[in-house]
Amino acid sequence: MVSIITRTYNRAPLLKRAIDSVLRQDYKDFEIIIVDDGSTDNTRDILNEYNDERIRYIRHSENKGMALALHTGLDNIKGEWFTLLDSDDEMMPNALSTMLKVPKEIDIRINAITCNCIDAYTGKFSGKGLSKDQYLDYITIIKKCRGEFWGLTKTELLPKRNNELFLGAIWYKINKIAIRYYIHKALRIYHSNVGDNYSLRMEKINSINFQREKITVESIFNQTEMIEDYKKYGKDFYIQLCFRAGIVYGVLDEKTELLKYLKELFMYPFQIKKIIILINIFLFGKKGYIIFLKIKEFLKRIY
Repeated sequence: MVSIITRTYNRAPLLKRAIDSVLRQDYKDFEIIIVDDGSTDNTRDILNEYNDERIRYIRHSENKGMALALHTGLDNIKGEWFTLLDSDDEMMPNALSTMLKVPKEIDIRINAITCNCIDAYTGKFSGKGLSKDQYLDYITIIKKCRGEFWGLTKTELLPKRNNELFLGAIWYKINKIAIRYYIHKALRIYHSNVGDNYSLRMEKINSINFQREKITVESIFNQTEMIEDYKKYGKDFYIQLCFRAGIVYGVLDEKTELLKYLKELFMYPFQIKKIIILINIFLFGKKGYIIFLKIKEFLKRIY
């Protein structure tokens, strides 16, 4: 059986599309674990429309953040395999069956399968860096894989977790031990433009969300081995992590911590734009971040 975890928060209009895409699979042995992270819209009403025992609905009494929603889903897996499906995305009808054929047809030892996605906005592959079917070790993933990929993973590969272990660290630990194979096919529709607008991002600028983000950032940089591997094999990703950390601490007005990550970026002079943005946030705090978002939105519209 395949366990499909879908985390959702106030996305009732989109959730039905994701669920319907799972129910259309030509492989039928699955469960859908819907983790409702304290939605205040009609998410429950949408779920009540379905009469399918394969759909399991778990609701948080309050919004706890998507990281804790992830752990709730992982704690409730019953399947031999698992995957994550965002509540605004879709599976291709043959997604599960195509991936489950890989160990049978290529190598019975394979315990993790990666595929690509189609970006609904651009019509192109959302995962970059790979161009053919191949085995994937964790160093290749760090060096080459960028963008949005997808896949199935054997549940037995899940590491011991606590609720502070963020998704990237979970995948890092899995990838270090997995026998992973990539198939150069798009088996998921990735809706990259959903919720990616200035007004929605502005609504998220509050102390609660950034305190949660701070916990995630601290969890990331506590993974010493992972951070060293990213410094060595995936510098662009490490730079993005430092930039993200700098924004979080800047918005929370923790300037000493911001400076720590700003100094890291000074080791990479070609990252001048990120350095300028963090200096702006250092000087103006949350207002500096809002200015950054406004400029980013303006440039997006004119280009």
